[in-house]
Amino acid sequence: MAQRPEAEQPGNTDVYAQLERIEASQAFSRSKRMQAFLRYVVEEALAGRGEGLKAATVAADVFGREPAQNPDSETLVRVEARRLRQKLEQFYDGEGREDPVIVELPKGGYLPRFRARNGAPCAPRSAGAADAASGRIASASDPTRRRRWPAFAGAVLLVALVFAAFGPWQAGPPSVAPAAGPGHVPTFARIGEIAPGLPSIAVMPFEAFTEQAELIAPGHGLADEIISGLTRFPRLLVVAWDTVEHVHAHRLDPDLLGVRYLLDGTIREADGTLRVAAQLTDLTTHKTVWAGSYDEALSARDLFAIEDEISERIIFHIARAFELELNHRGLTFAKPESFEESIESYECLLRAKAYSRRLEPGEHAEVRACLEQSVERDPDFGKAWAALAFAYLDEVRYGFNPRPELYGALMRAADSADRAHRLAPQSVIALRALFTVHFMSGNLEAFRVAGERALALAPNDSDLLADFGLKLAFSGDWDQGLGHLERAIAFNPAHPDWYFFPRVYDAYRKRDYETALAHATLIELPSYPPTHFALAVVYGQLGRQDEAGAALDRLVELIPDFPLRPRAYLAQWRFEAPLVEHFMEGLTKAGMPRPPDA
Repeated sequence: MAQRPEAEQPGNTDVYAQLERIEASQAFSRSKRMQAFLRYVVEEALAGRGEGLKAATVAADVFGREPAQNPDSETLVRVEARRLRQKLEQFYDGEGREDPVIVELPKGGYLPRFRARNGAPCAPRSAGAADAASGRIASASDPTRRRRWPAFAGAVLLVALVFAAFGPWQAGPPSVAPAAGPGHVPTFARIGEIAPGLPSIAVMPFEAFTEQAELIAPGHGLADEIISGLTRFPRLLVVAWDTVEHVHAHRLDPDLLGVRYLLDGTIREADGTLRVAAQLTDLTTHKTVWAGSYDEALSARDLFAIEDEISERIIFHIARAFELELNHRGLTFAKPESFEESIESYECLLRAKAYSRRLEPGEHAEVRACLEQSVERDPDFGKAWAALAFAYLDEVRYGFNPRPELYGALMRAADSADRAHRLAPQSVIALRALFTVHFMSGNLEAFRVAGERALALAPNDSDLLADFGLKLAFSGDWDQGLGHLERAIAFNPAHPDWYFFPRVYDAYRKRDYETALAHATLIELPSYPPTHFALAVVYGQLGRQDEAGAALDRLVELIPDFPLRPRAYLAQWRFEAPLVEHFMEGLTKAGMPRPPDA
């Protein structure tokens, strides 16, 4: 790297000023853990201690975890570093796009780099008088910083990491909607369209009032658990997690959700006791319908169990307040007997949830390996088996990290889904894995049976409605499939981008290519092959050759053998023959040569 003039290198004072701008930004202001991590590595670098920035030292100094007592500490730091890199990219793509100093955390380490806007990266400068005057560098080496967390911080940190890094259970609001692409502007208050005579409710993330900022994560996880439980009640309309998190993240007025009732609450921690308080408010009268509080002793072993138990109590009281009845029981998976030994399995499950939102091939390989270790360690953990079934399915339907040396991925998926269903026959996620296996295998009758059973268990689960509806539509039942999809979107206006595909293909099959394009360009899943397939055929039909060619190139980059077997690719989605021919026409117009399987 060519040496830049000294005047163009940001000085330490400039870096500190930039650090404060980053900490005050929307991306970082509600994530104290990210602030602490970033400030620590910046201060260590500017103090000339950058060479000592290893995972073990970060784990101890920032997160209060000694590797000797916590062998998973270094893995957790790597996960958190990846999230910090993403947040910095997010900041500089938005609020910081014009800032004079760019702070980067290169992959493969924890030593940050600083550069002036439009300048080459430069190494941190040694600490100088201006920096010493700030008084900040000395604090980085203060030994008291190494022990600022209580004994249970390790478990809290683990939960924070997995909730914060993984999709809809994000710890602290992000600067953009967690699942929606930049072109996707949610239309709120759609829940009233479903059944105006039924009670409707939004469950907001529980606010953490504690010195332990990481308890924000259980606050979000608790809300998500309550939402999942409430979707089991047929006569209660529940706003989905993606949408309430979007409203919370952007500090929007919950009135936008168009619900009558709002459940919110707080989490406080003191002297090893966790207190959760919740209240249900009627937004038309602003009166409290119900309120309750729960005190639980907090320990590493009990954190997940506490969350489950409290969420079940709150769901019970809400059901009683609305005089609701559940037609089905057996709502939860069997959990491993030795919960303390299975923390890693729960972390892995939440990583799988995040992957299902982003659908990145590199992440797929990591999640698949993690899930395989989980079911080996905890063979009765049904949710892990269900998630593993989806990981195996993605080898087939997206071409992600296939392993031809093993027996067929579809068979492995079927075995895993069957194991999950046997462990928990009333589990919605197990039934989703099962009906997806049936769909991919071409057994559409069994697919419908499993899908309808899942809907009977959770009629208001937005992801279930959208997933089942998508597959119904693709296999030819467009009316029912799109009906399920529209119901899902009403529950979840800030939905994940994969909800758009039925709308894209419905417009495409009707030869309304402009509408198809309008939906397709809202999809922000750059490593997901269907994104580029949809763009290729739509652009091809519109005669926009440059865009069609670029989409086709990206599709072939992701699935190298696609040009040799496009019909086989389409067959796994169970499209009807006329639509398959219509897609083949779009591919030809996009510039793809006639394939061998034509």
